[in-house]
Amino acid sequence: MLVLLFLCTVNVLCQTDTLRMAEEQVPVDEVGRVYVIDSNMQANANVFREVKNLFEARLYMRSDSTYIAYLTVRKESRLLTEQTPVSAQEVKEIRRAVQQFVDSKIPSEGSTTTNENGLDQEGRTSLLVGSTLWSLFYYGTATNFAINYNETESTFNFNAFTYLFAGGLGYFVPLLLTNNAPVSAGASSLALGGMFQGVLHGWGMAMLVQGDNIQNPRLGFGLSVATGVAETIAGYMVATKHNISEGDAGILSTTSFYGLVSGGLVSALVTKEFTTDLSVRLAGGLGLLGGAAGLLLGNSIRSTQNFTSSDASIYATSGLLGLALPYVIIAAVNPNNLDIRVVAGTGIIGIAAGLFTGLQIVKGRDYTGSAGTLTMLSTVAGGLIGLGTSSMLDLNSSSTPIVTYAFAAAGFTLAVTVLTKYYSKSESRSNLQFNVNPLAPLLASSFNGNNSVLFNPNNTVPFVSASWKF
Repeated sequence: MLVLLFLCTVNVLCQTDTLRMAEEQVPVDEVGRVYVIDSNMQANANVFREVKNLFEARLYMRSDSTYIAYLTVRKESRLLTEQTPVSAQEVKEIRRAVQQFVDSKIPSEGSTTTNENGLDQEGRTSLLVGSTLWSLFYYGTATNFAINYNETESTFNFNAFTYLFAGGLGYFVPLLLTNNAPVSAGASSLALGGMFQGVLHGWGMAMLVQGDNIQNPRLGFGLSVATGVAETIAGYMVATKHNISEGDAGILSTTSFYGLVSGGLVSALVTKEFTTDLSVRLAGGLGLLGGAAGLLLGNSIRSTQNFTSSDASIYATSGLLGLALPYVIIAAVNPNNLDIRVVAGTGIIGIAAGLFTGLQIVKGRDYTGSAGTLTMLSTVAGGLIGLGTSSMLDLNSSSTPIVTYAFAAAGFTLAVTVLTKYYSKSESRSNLQFNVNPLAPLLASSFNGNNSVLFNPNNTVPFVSASWKF
């Protein structure tokens, strides 16, 4: 009996000691708004000077008023977390460094990376804005077409209701689902990437199933909505579970997109056309395989070094320049006698060269701040100057593309060369955003009297355009 009483007493004391040593997460800034030090902040503020490849850091205070830091570092393709004690003086220095970084970014308001519950919701606003715009400009329209297409009894009021209702859900559903959930910048980026990539994958599935019957787009619209929603949710969950950063999310989305495009170009190399039943099915199937391969490649690329969101934007812009280069040359040299195999093959080579060049530019660097946005703007501005120069010199149609591209490439080169203050050296572990209009194929089409789609090559609607990332 005494032994049992002794054991119970020891158990109570151990539990009491455990409770006494409970840890509470505390802010890492001076005003109590920032709770996480990410790789971008580490690269700029250099908070933990002796820690290499820091992914994120959190600070906790124990009930005995001592501090401990949980440091997550990237080692090859893994994330490892370690604990280290921190003195009160070191906490003051950490908070001072973080506050200086925050004030340099948002002097009047401080950081908004967490809400009152300590949840990281830095990306929530961009997710809500992006999902609302996508719902209004595509998902609402696609839902309406999927339900009402070829329905002769459908009324205008019902069509309007379907579009507006689906568009409104694009805001309220993610608003409610993320009310008490973390939404990091990486989770937002990968979710929005899935919202776009899912549309393309849905249409790829429809092409694979329907073949040349894709002229009746009802299935394509329906599948694109379903896959878009599914991949949005999957992107958020994967990024949240694996702590994927905004830069890594950009690398994944960009590489997957170009993989899908390359898959479609490979199908053109095989079939030498895009109009027959076999060629349509093959384009859809190889496009899906290319997208999956691109996702795997992107996952491998992101493990080679730390990527910021600006790194990902520069990588995407470089890929776009690479894709455009062979077509600019073809349009200037022999625009009236195009061999589809040459078009497809040079496009694949251009994509590979552009992405490789982008990786070499950001290798060993962490471009921060607005470097990515400025690079995209410099590329667009250079292209506009080139187009204006061609117009002023009254150049012929074969010279205009070359001059325009040359100035755009010069603008890109100037930006990544001059913006050296926007990057810091990063440890390498190995020796654009751009906007895409998924309705471009539809807007570049004509509808015949039977409501079927006839693709018209004379209608020009931009599919990819450089802009500020939402």
